[in-house]
Amino acid sequence: MLNFPNLLILPNKVYSLTIEVSDSMRASERFLIDHAVNGVNFIDPYDKWTTSLGVSGEFLEDYAFYKLGVPLEWLLVRFLRHHVLADTLDLLSG
Repeated sequence: MLNFPNLLILPNKVYSLTIEVSDSMRASERFLIDHAVNGVNFIDPYDKWTTSLGVSGEFLEDYAFYKLGVPLEWLLVRFLRHHVLADTLDLLSG
């Protein structure tokens, strides 16, 4: 479905990303297409985290009509990057 990047590159860290579609209650209650995201730091394997990223099914279907040059999955990872830098991943996991 979506083609996510494999890496999240920050100024002082690089995380390997594993992103898979998730069938969670959160997604079905909110009509989301939810993705389970795991990040692992290459240098420090103890520096790892797990969270969820979701996008509405309607928005995903309509995204092509906006004619933006940026793929949707890259926008989602940009959002994820902000939360990793701000150390607010616990907000996403709820």
